[in-house]
Order: sequence, then C-alpha cells, then structure tokens
Amino acid sequence: MTDTAENAPETTVEPTIEQASLSNEQVGTDPVPAQDQAANDFSFVLDKYKKEGRTDMDAALEQAKAYKELQSKFGSFVGAPDEYEIALSEGLKDKIDMEDFADDPILQDAKEMAKTWGMNNEGFNQMVDLYFRGHMADLEAIDKIREEEIKSLGNNAERRLNNIQDWAKVNLDSDASAALIDSLTSAATVHAVEQLIAKTRNAQQVQDSPSQTTISHEELRAMQVAKDEFGNPKMNDPEYRNKVNKLYDQKFGAQPHSITIG
Repeated sequence: MTDTAENAPETTVEPTIEQASLSNEQVGTDPVPAQDQAANDFSFVLDKYKKEGRTDMDAALEQAKAYKELQSKFGSFVGAPDEYEIALSEGLKDKIDMEDFADDPILQDAKEMAKTWGMNNEGFNQMVDLYFRGHMADLEAIDKIREEEIKSLGNNAERRLNNIQDWAKVNLDSDASAALIDSLTSAATVHAVEQLIAKTRNAQQVQDSPSQTTISHEELRAMQVAKDEFGNPKMNDPEYRNKVNKLYDQKFGAQPHSITIG
C-alpha cells in the first residue's frame, strides 16, 4: 500500500548557515545609520525648553532662539582687540582734536576697563562717543552761562573785561594775570575785581626791587592815541590813563611828562 499525501511523513527544512548566524531579533531588521541616530538625539536640549505638548524638535528650536537672543544682548562683548582705534562719529570728529586727549586719564581707564570686559573696537567707540558728547555738552553749558553773565554786565561788558585784563597784565606777573582772567566767569566776580582795582589804584605797591619795563617810547605814544572798539580815545578812561602814566613813570621816572589825549 502506497503512502498518500495525507499520510506523507513530516519533513523539516534546515536553516542555512547564514540564517543560523543571525539572532531572532536581527533577522529581517535593518541597522539604523549613525547619522540618523545623531539626528534623533535631543539630549542637549535643556529641560526648561521641554514643555508639555512640545516636540523634541520644537524644544531644540526654542533653545536655539534663546541662544541667539542672548548673543545679541552681549553685543560688543565678544573679545577685545590688541589696541583700540578711536574713530569718532560724524558729529564729533570735526569738533574734537584727539591729540588734545592723548594722555586723557579717563580714556586710558576706559581702555583698561573695556579690555577687562572683552569689548570689541566698535563697542569701545560707542562708549568714547558718549564720553565726548558729555564733554561737548559741558562746554556748551559753560559758554551759555558766560554769555548770560556778560549780558548782565551791560552794553560795555567787553570793554570792562578788557580793562581788567589790561590792568592785570600791567600789575601782575603772567601766572597771576592768567589766574585772575580765568576767574572772570560771573558778573559778580567782575564787580568784585573792579572794586579791588579801584581801591588799590593809588595804593603804594610793596616790591622787593624796582619794577623794570621794556616798553618803548613809541609804544607808549601809541597807547596815548589808542581808541576803543567804539572809536573813543582810550585815554578818556581814568583807569587806562593811570596805566599809561604808570608806564611812563617806570620808564622815565616820576618827573612831570606830557600826556596826549586823543
């Protein structure tokens, strides 16, 4: 009796050597490329950006955005150069001579501070611009105050100031004369100096040695006929006339001499 298909003996298919070398988990599974594994690694994202409902990719984008904003806040603090090159803005470079500030202590301190902060050249120039804008504002304020004080002296303000300067140059040494002239910053100071000059005009001056003058006779004659800015003879001013007389006394002695009044 022959075996039919239903009664045929069971046969077993043996695996090949290649199949046997693979584990059950590896059979039919493709390995994940390394670059794909790195692309799916979001371990660098901080927890504060991993909010509920936000994907890993969205969290990474939020963190990148925050870094960009932080970098913009640091702005100029990205590293200092070996030496700062000062370039003033258009509104200042025609008004400021940097040679006058070569040894300015504030600028030197600012350079050291900027280097410590890691400030770049552009940021340093912005800081320098701010410093000089403040400097110019101070000068403008001083000029404005001086103009107001001069106005309060009246229409002959310039003449009064010139009279004090002339008196100082004749009666004081160069340092004292410059100091007195620099002090004339207010109308009250001008009034005070004028009163002092008036009180000491005829006072005997104590000197260690007789004063010497190098003025020439021709210069004295020119002073006699000099006119002020209004065309009036300067010898009409008692203070100026006394100055000329004093110069004559210093040059020719205290003997009588003729004075020409224009």
